[in-house]
Amino acid sequence: MNTKQKALVIIPVFNEEKRLAKVINKIPRQVLSVKVDILVANDGSTDNSKKIAINKKCLLVNHPKHLGYGYSVKDGFNYALKHSYDYVIKLDGDGQHDSFYVGTILKILLRGEVNYVISSRYLRTIDRVDSPPIIRRLVNTMCTGAINSITNLGLSDVFCGIFGLTKDLVSKLDLKTDSYGLELEMILQSYFHKARFLEIPHPLIYTKESSKFLKTYGKSDRGSLGIRLGVYAGIILDTLERLGIGDF
Repeated sequence: MNTKQKALVIIPVFNEEKRLAKVINKIPRQVLSVKVDILVANDGSTDNSKKIAINKKCLLVNHPKHLGYGYSVKDGFNYALKHSYDYVIKLDGDGQHDSFYVGTILKILLRGEVNYVISSRYLRTIDRVDSPPIIRRLVNTMCTGAINSITNLGLSDVFCGIFGLTKDLVSKLDLKTDSYGLELEMILQSYFHKARFLEIPHPLIYTKESSKFLKTYGKSDRGSLGIRLGVYAGIILDTLERLGIGDF
């Protein structure tokens, strides 16, 4: 019986032909004894993203139309569970995440001490490469504060977007968010499922492509500070309601 473990790296993609190949090339295909597969969730791209994924011999989930960031990540989770992957790691295809950290996250999960590894661009133990617009930083700060007030996890960045989970934890999640706020729902559900979290530092890499992320992933995330915060507050409150959590 072959008991070799395997991990799935999920890359949600919407028109990322400029940077996708470079992102894929840097992902290790083996970490220690764990085989690493790459799944590109092509979310209705109209450029060459799908072709690049095929040429790079990635697994592919293809949406005929744009369905949203959260929808794409959930598709990746479902694929991982269906095909019995032991670990799931997600990063973006626009270059704002360093693919080197796939190995870092997987090695931490392999120790068995935690089952949810979150990366942070704002931990002081690592140099910053760039700075995001003040509105994005403010939204992140307020949402991170809200999550911390509920969970007492002491996180510094709920929106970094490169993270890893074990199969057992993924199987417990019942995610509904199709937009960019998926991480808020994931963290809350995982917390109330007694997940063991670890936050690690990650460089803040702010590219021209990553600056377009909210514009291309979820129309509900566009607009003023108030609109964005309203959307994310709705996700938090809806998640708590579905978890049966009243006053907190």
